[in-house]
Amino acid sequence: MRNYFAGSSNVKFNPGLTKWKVFIEESRQNKNKLVEITSVNDPLYDKYKTYIHSSCFPSDEEILKKLGLQNCIRIMPQDCDTSK
Repeated sequence: MRNYFAGSSNVKFNPGLTKWKVFIEESRQNKNKLVEITSVNDPLYDKYKTYIHSSCFPSDEEILKKLGLQNCIRIMPQDCDTSK
């Protein structure tokens, strides 16, 4: 799939992710703030686990290699703006 899109100049894409961050919007004193939750062991995870499932966090490196997420492509509509 990646090789198919690589030959096309109209389709722009990014490689698949193997690491990512999980954020939640936290309200304090009428101000919203994005807070990073690093893992299921983070104390904030216990507070927000009704909103964030444990599968939102990256798996072990071994599992990620088996899944081959680095071979996936991510197509963002804003990157492929064809309205010109």
